[in-house]
Amino acid sequence: MKSELWQIPAEYGRSTDEAQLEERRWALLSAEGDAVAFRRLVERHHRGVYQFVLRIVGSEADAEELAQETFARAFIHIGRFDPTYRLSTWLYRIALNLSRDHLRSAKRRERPYEPGSAMLDSGQCSPDPDLLVAAQYEARRLDRALATLPDSYREVLILKDLEDFSFQEIAQITRCSIAGLKIRAVRARAAMRKQLERMP
Repeated sequence: MKSELWQIPAEYGRSTDEAQLEERRWALLSAEGDAVAFRRLVERHHRGVYQFVLRIVGSEADAEELAQETFARAFIHIGRFDPTYRLSTWLYRIALNLSRDHLRSAKRRERPYEPGSAMLDSGQCSPDPDLLVAAQYEARRLDRALATLPDSYREVLILKDLEDFSFQEIAQITRCSIAGLKIRAVRARAAMRKQLERMP
C-alpha cells in the first residue's frame, strides 16, 4: 500500500542530528523571548505542520488557520518543550489536539470531512504530463479512501505512512500505547485496502 505518494521530503518530517541540535538551540532561545529564533522554527516546520493538519481536517482554509494556531500556542508554551525530544513531535502533538477539537466542533455542526488534494505534494510532481496525471489520479483515490476512515485510523496512517514517524514518536504525539498503535495501524491499512479495492 505504501507508495511514493505517501512520502514527503525528509526535511519536512525528519531531521538530521545537526538540525535537531540547531532546533534545540532555537527552542531554548525562543523560551528566552528570542523572536528571530522562533521565526526560524516556524520557517522550518510550517509546511510539514500545515500538510499534516490538511490531511487530518481536509480543508485548506481550516488547515492554514489551525497551523497558525499551532505555532501561536507553541510560542506561548515553548518553555514547556522538553529538548530531549524532537521539536516536530511536540509541534505535531499541538497540531493534532487542535485538529481533533476542530473535527469535534465540525461534527457538531454536521460539517463532514472534505477530501482535497492533501495527498500530493507539489514538490513531488513529475515533469512528464502523463505521469503527473496518473499521480494526481492516484493521489485523489488515496485521499478519498483516507477520508472514509475513522479519525483514529486516519491519524495513525498519516503519522506513520505519510509523515514517517516511528511508533514511539506517534505514541508521544497521540498519547496512545505503542502496542495499541501497531494494532490500529494494521486495522487501518486493512480498511484502507478494502476501500481502495472498491474504487475504480
